[in-house]
Amino acid sequence: MLCFVKKQIHQTINIGVKEVFSFKLNLRLNQQYIKYLIIMVKKYLLNNGLLNFLLLRNSSYLYLAFLILIILPFGFVGVSWGHFLHGIPVNILSTYGILALMGVMVNDSIVLINTYNRKLKEGKKIKEALNEACISRFRPILLTSLTTIAGLSPLIYQNSIQAKLLIPMAISISYGL
Repeated sequence: MLCFVKKQIHQTINIGVKEVFSFKLNLRLNQQYIKYLIIMVKKYLLNNGLLNFLLLRNSSYLYLAFLILIILPFGFVGVSWGHFLHGIPVNILSTYGILALMGVMVNDSIVLINTYNRKLKEGKKIKEALNEACISRFRPILLTSLTTIAGLSPLIYQNSIQAKLLIPMAISISYGL
């Protein structure tokens, strides 16, 4: 990594002083992004632990809590991509958005698993119950996600001073969904 950085610096010196400052600024921003990403992972693990505790306390089956929590890393990947694409570092407001995102994702999972369990109690086979539960819940889950994304997208691209505080939260929710 260090050799790569030195090589890049030597190449930019040949191009001009302006390019050197630009490279140093980009390197500093990338280091800051990695620092915030590590903080975000730590907060995610803490939140995931709290959610595990609450779900295991309220559900009698360990596998149900595992099924609910298995989708959360996918939202985390979306949040990371969203912040990276917009060039906005992860901050405390992003964490609030991640908490809201986790709530939406857990709620959608609980609705799907509840429908699956209801189909099983009706006497259907496992594969048939899973298929019917996914078909019946896909449209409502997709529509609520799309309307949330559509509602938050104007806020993400807003330039006003008042919206600057809400943009990281909106990015976390929209890209996580």
